[in-house]
Amino acid sequence: MMRVWPMWSEPTADRVLQATAGRILGMFVRRRCSAYRAADTRVSALAVGRLDTLVYLEAKRNAAQVQYLEEFHLPALFPLRDGAFHAPLDVPPTTPVFADAIDPALAAPAVEAP
Repeated sequence: MMRVWPMWSEPTADRVLQATAGRILGMFVRRRCSAYRAADTRVSALAVGRLDTLVYLEAKRNAAQVQYLEEFHLPALFPLRDGAFHAPLDVPPTTPVFADAIDPALAAPAVEAP
């Protein structure tokens, strides 16, 4: 069963994600953004069986992490496996292409965060 963490607004998100075991997707969003509202209703359904944990991260409260990860378009999707960062997913999180991109991203070797 996939765990979905509610909106995480603490600036320590990177440390929490790196300390969490399993297949994780950190998704940076803006709470009042229409892309977040659209993704919120679809991501969980598309990711079932592919992720252990889905974490929504408030980009405004985690601005330093968003800047560090060099991400300028939201929602931004960052897969991790057992705390190791994998290349960001560059697909819309509301389409079946998103679901098909999760497994290869997590199967690829971990990379250093930007």
